[in-house]
Amino acid sequence: SVLYGSGTRGGVINIITKKQKSDAFAINLKSSAYDHGGLGGNLGINGAKQINENLAFSFDIQSFNLDGYQEGYNEKGYFINTKTYIDINDNSDLTLGYNYFKSKNTSSGYLTKAQAQSDPTQKGNSDNITQINRPEISLDYHYYFDDIWEFNLEAFWQNQKI
Repeated sequence: SVLYGSGTRGGVINIITKKQKSDAFAINLKSSAYDHGGLGGNLGINGAKQINENLAFSFDIQSFNLDGYQEGYNEKGYFINTKTYIDINDNSDLTLGYNYFKSKNTSSGYLTKAQAQSDPTQKGNSDNITQINRPEISLDYHYYFDDIWEFNLEAFWQNQKI
C-alpha cells in the first residue's frame, strides 16, 4: 500500500497477454437493438502472421456505430491495433506497437427535470459533438536472465486530441 499511496487498497494486477506468433484470422460482427428503438453494431477483423521463427505481426481493426438511450445520441468510430514481435535471441525480445483510435460522439444535451420525468428518451435542447483522435506508439523490450528474473523496458507515446 505504501508503494502506491497511503490511501490505496488491494494491489496491482499485472495481466500479460500471450503474444500471437502463429498465423490466424477472424472476423466478428455484433449487433444490438433496444426496446426504445436504439440500434448498434460492431464489425471487427483481426489476424496474425508469423513471418519466420523470430518475426511475427498481429493486427486488430474494429469499427462501431451505437445509438444511445436518448434521442440524438450516437457514438461511431474505429480503432486499429498493430504489433510486431521480434525475437532478438533466446534471452530477449522486442515488441513494437502502433494503435489508432477515432470516434465521434453526438448527444442532444441535458434534459430539465420535467422533461426527464415526462420522457427521458427525448432529445435535449442542444447538440454536443465530441471528436477524439488518438494515435499511440509503444516499444517494449524484454531481457530474460533466467526463469525468475527479467528486465523490462517500455517506451510509450500518445497524442490525444479531443
